[in-house]
Amino acid sequence: MNKKNKIRVAIVATLSVVAIVLGVIAFQPQNETQGATDITPVRTPDVVTFELVVTPSPTPPPMPTKSPVQSDEGSSVEVAIPKQSSEPIVIDNNAWFTLIVEDASVNIAYGVDEDTLEDTPGWLETSALPGEEGTCVIFGHRNRKHLKILKDVKLGETITIKYEGVDYSYLIESISILENEEQLTIPATTGKHIMISTCYPFHYSGSAPQKYVLWGTML
Repeated sequence: MNKKNKIRVAIVATLSVVAIVLGVIAFQPQNETQGATDITPVRTPDVVTFELVVTPSPTPPPMPTKSPVQSDEGSSVEVAIPKQSSEPIVIDNNAWFTLIVEDASVNIAYGVDEDTLEDTPGWLETSALPGEEGTCVIFGHRNRKHLKILKDVKLGETITIKYEGVDYSYLIESISILENEEQLTIPATTGKHIMISTCYPFHYSGSAPQKYVLWGTML
């Protein structure tokens, strides 16, 4: 065998050995768990539905009518809280204001309903207040507790209304005697005026048939 043939045989042998080794490696079983990462399956989340419920606002508690106040001795006492009211504040035996004629005076109440006029003259609540623009109207009976103080007043004299601590003086411009109540009207005029009406004559037995009307303008 010549030299070239020997070399070929050696190469073939070497290649055969390499082929055998590669075949052994290729068919060797692999470790399936080697290098593998465990994967935990993710659970599909549950779907929850919420219903929005509107909670109504709570009704505010009523205003207290009494309030605790600490006394000097340390004990708690209750003090009444005055209620809010649209009614006028009444003072001096139901007086809303006071009519003053010379040295005499009479209280004038708020309103001209029958119950009010049983006790005192009344101010017509739809008329102007003393000192305001318009006509302040007063109705009352003619007895000594009411408007009898007007029986001797004369034109050109003054009468005074005291209201909320302020004196309003009115000049008497006219005194009229009406035959009946149907003739009684309240003039629509500008300025600050007073009109006082009562039954007439002042000295009369029984129900007086006429009406006395005093008209004045504020000074």
